[in-house]
Amino acid sequence: MKHIYYALRVLPREMGANVTKVISLSLGLIVGILLFSQIAFELSYERGYPDAERLVLVGCRTTNLSTGEVVRYEDKGMDYTVFAPVAAALAQDLPELVEHASCVCAIQERNVYYEDRLLKDAGYIFADTCFFRTMGIPVLKGNEKDLIMPGSAFVSERFAREVFGNADPVGKTLSMGRKIELTVRGVYKDVPENTILTHDFVVSVHRDGGYMYGNGWKGNDVFNAFLRLRSASDIDRLNARIQSAIERYTPGQYAGWKMDFSVTPIVKLHLEDASVRKRLFIYGFLGFSIFFTAIMNYILISVSALGRRAKSVGVYKCSGAGSADIFGMFLAETGVLVLVSVLLSFLCIYNARTLIEDLLSVKLSSLFAWETMWVPALVVVTLFVLAGCVPGHLFSRIPVTQVFRRHTDGKKGWKRSLLFVQFMGASFVMGLLLVAISQYRHLMSRDMGIDVPGLVEAGNNIPEEMAENVKEALARQPMAEGVTVSTHSVLGQYWTQGLMSNDGRRLATLNLNYCRFNYPEVMGIGIVEGTSFRKEEDILVNEELVRLMRWTDGAVGKKLNGLNGTITGVFRDIRNESFYGGQSPIA
Repeated sequence: MKHIYYALRVLPREMGANVTKVISLSLGLIVGILLFSQIAFELSYERGYPDAERLVLVGCRTTNLSTGEVVRYEDKGMDYTVFAPVAAALAQDLPELVEHASCVCAIQERNVYYEDRLLKDAGYIFADTCFFRTMGIPVLKGNEKDLIMPGSAFVSERFAREVFGNADPVGKTLSMGRKIELTVRGVYKDVPENTILTHDFVVSVHRDGGYMYGNGWKGNDVFNAFLRLRSASDIDRLNARIQSAIERYTPGQYAGWKMDFSVTPIVKLHLEDASVRKRLFIYGFLGFSIFFTAIMNYILISVSALGRRAKSVGVYKCSGAGSADIFGMFLAETGVLVLVSVLLSFLCIYNARTLIEDLLSVKLSSLFAWETMWVPALVVVTLFVLAGCVPGHLFSRIPVTQVFRRHTDGKKGWKRSLLFVQFMGASFVMGLLLVAISQYRHLMSRDMGIDVPGLVEAGNNIPEEMAENVKEALARQPMAEGVTVSTHSVLGQYWTQGLMSNDGRRLATLNLNYCRFNYPEVMGIGIVEGTSFRKEEDILVNEELVRLMRWTDGAVGKKLNGLNGTITGVFRDIRNESFYGGQSPIA
């Protein structure tokens, strides 16, 4: 207590230096706590499920038999969407390995309404009756087997509380796109946010004796097949048998391409993405750099007062204080400043929570869950130990004789070393900032293949004739220069099918977007060869498709396999998907 009393009496005497210390420590804590907590949050992906090590996801690697080329899906070699019956078939044929299996479809095409009120950002998935057993999610109310009924839905605790309040959600009705009515049949426990399968409610995937969006073993591989194994050690055994099990129902080869099926533990899926690993490395590197710079700022400000406070330390030693007492005094002083900095940091984080959640794409309530609270605690303790022990050790070594003369330290090497480290750290952080600004400007100004300024879009599921009426109504508005309609947003993946060469080989995944005649004009898409649309069956293709098809003599007048109509023009490549992946062929 005497040490704290000393700190509270001494700190006001150097208010300017202490304000600088608090600002430096607060900034270091804000960055360190947020970035290190984000890293811990992402490293614990999928760990919220019971026995998560036993949960696996079926994936498929597609390889060209003649060239060895592997089809990339979002910069990954594995495609984790498969045919609808895969999960049930594996559970039926390999019961000694698979305890439960579930078919899930994560397509979200419609807005969700409750009593004509739009539920903004409401997320949902389609799943079968085995979903909750497979994932290990407790059902708090209702019978999970009710998912066999089309139009049934189970809602999460949080969703039920936010939408229905204290009322019983069972029996309530939700609407998808004001067309599909859903009846709430039960409530399940909330799922942690750090999972690849986020959802506010689960809808029955069963339709007419089959699956919604499904086409059996014939195609439309848009489903996830989750399996819960009887033992985590069975993964290798399952991978050795899964190929033959699936080939009982569908061929493993087609048109010169081979499909190799395997399973991957879901706890490894998130970190399997190279972009995620790179991002976490940058978070860690940046967090450590700024955190270390903040600590060095504190140490150097404290050391700069060495000559000024040496005499008072000598007086304390003349009064009977030992080196341990002096060390404790400065440790208490640091503790008070760190406590103030912690309070200021959390106040700033709370007030800026909307911006932070938008930047990190995670809610603060999930980032600072009880399971990860050790991260901010460790950051604070590390800051206190390093910022307190170094100055405390230096001041505790001041001899008692310094009360009679001015303190000087002829050994300047260590001071210069500290300054060198500080300047290097500050320069490094400044360099990172300049690189980040440069990258941001590059991305924001990069050519997307469309005229971005002034371009807005709105998505909805409405009949074609209604879409035409909406288009005409918007076109009459004075602020609208042009209005068009298409089946897909210009950004993101479109409808897909294999791009086949003239000799029947699959070259790549073709993106298809059906649109109105004025689409290229409104979107600002440049035609580099031929002309735009003139009649219904006209086709426009991008430069990447022409390159893959090796049409060196031009594409105009040619046919595209699998599509009715004739190519009338070639447009500049549109970057509809991530810059991390390659350019997609588009028609």
